Amino acid sequence: GTLRFGKMEASKTFTVSIVDNNTYDGDLDFYVVLTNTNCVLPVKVTNAQATITIVDDDDPGIVAFNQDTYFCRESDKEVTLKVKRTKGCSALVSCKYNCEDGTAKNGHDYHGVEGVLEFQPGEQEQTIVIPIVDDQEYEKDEYFRVLLTDPMGGVKFDELTDGGGECCIAIVKIFSDDVVRTNVDKLLSMINTDAMQITSTTYKEQFVSAWYCRGSKEEQAEANWFDWVLHILSLPFKLIFALCPPPHV
Repeated sequence: GTLRFGKMEASKTFTVSIVDNNTYDGDLDFYVVLTNTNCVLPVKVTNAQATITIVDDDDPGIVAFNQDTYFCRESDKEVTLKVKRTKGCSALVSCKYNCEDGTAKNGHDYHGVEGVLEFQPGEQEQTIVIPIVDDQEYEKDEYFRVLLTDPMGGVKFDELTDGGGECCIAIVKIFSDDVVRTNVDKLLSMINTDAMQITSTTYKEQFVSAWYCRGSKEEQAEANWFDWVLHILSLPFKLIFALCPPPHV
């Protein structure tokens, strides 16, 4: 625009509108420049350029899981993780999330999810729902991880949590279902393990049995000529089979 000064007029003002966009941009600068002076007398312009700094008051805040570890059972069918936004919520921000295997495996123990969490201005909480596989198997407790990554819009991760400022990590522990565990325990209690005696042998016993006619020194003493013929013919095979690992309990 153009500023016009009348006689004896020493100053002029003008207004520049600032856009409040609810987006975290950081502090921004722009310049106002005075040019092309026009007067019947020579005019000297000083401080012809002014720097304007727009201070961004859209505090994006910090996002983190509301707890480090989550617990669920297979029969729950799903687990819900809450992501909290603190220390500011006036800007539009987002971050990505994904799952990572531990002892629990994607597709077998849980169904991994991934996507983007978006917090609108003023929004302070989002949730992630992960399906859990109820396979009705008796197995040990297992776990997997859920990660928050790639913060956008100026939002940050809590450096005091697992993952530090790079990412945010939560652990999900899956407990074996109580019903399955109880049924298996009942079945085991009905089995008389004292009556289940399984004989184990060693390599030495296998070679001794293969070497002697009819399997032992005592039985060899009572062997006849036909037993000896069969023993001599089969001895190489007996020694080969004696190399097989013996059964163990």
